[in-house]
Amino acid sequence: MIKDAKSRCDFLVVGINSDAWLERKKGRSFMPWKERERIVRELRDVNLTMHFTDEDGSAFGLIYRVSKMWPDARIIFMNGGDRTQSNIPETEKCSYLDLPVEFQFGVGGNNKANSSSWILEEWKTPKVDRVWGSYRVIDEGTNWRVKELTIEPSKALSDQRHSHRSEHWHVVQGNIGVKLESPTGERTISNIGPKESLDIPKGYWHKPYCVGLEPAKIVEIWFGDHLDESDIERRD
Repeated sequence: MIKDAKSRCDFLVVGINSDAWLERKKGRSFMPWKERERIVRELRDVNLTMHFTDEDGSAFGLIYRVSKMWPDARIIFMNGGDRTQSNIPETEKCSYLDLPVEFQFGVGGNNKANSSSWILEEWKTPKVDRVWGSYRVIDEGTNWRVKELTIEPSKALSDQRHSHRSEHWHVVQGNIGVKLESPTGERTISNIGPKESLDIPKGYWHKPYCVGLEPAKIVEIWFGDHLDESDIERRD
């Protein structure tokens, strides 16, 4: 986005949102304002970085400040991502105050190299890749843990059982099959689709696998007195 923005102007000013704004929008600030500003300032295409008032959730404070610093300049406010003239508050405020600002959208295209939302998601709940797909721990307490699993098409987890925990599986996307075997040797096969659930008691052998061409996404909840990835016995 920075490179594209620079190609549209002679002097590029980048406004750096406050830590408070990031906490309101993203849940937390990935790094302090001074560090973020220092990184952006060093980018080759950036001529000036600027702080501004953003308590109202908009960048109008930046536009107003720039318009006062360069009253005779052609000012372009550039937006990337899915922003349009109809879903940003800055257009209405500039029109109300009769500020001569040009708005441009889709700067940098739709292919983000990185997004702060993606970075924060990986920071808070890092994804663990496996040969069958991936998982991430969403939350946990003393005797419970919540995980998000993605099983890729044609992939399956190992045939496994646990000594210290039971599991509750809830499918939110795609379809899975689960081969179950009780401690007494009784075998069943369950097919589960979106909004459907399955309980896997402690000590039951179970082998989940993806059914169909769409990745299966599952919310997996553990209950037990010892919640650890090491509590697993495999037979394939």
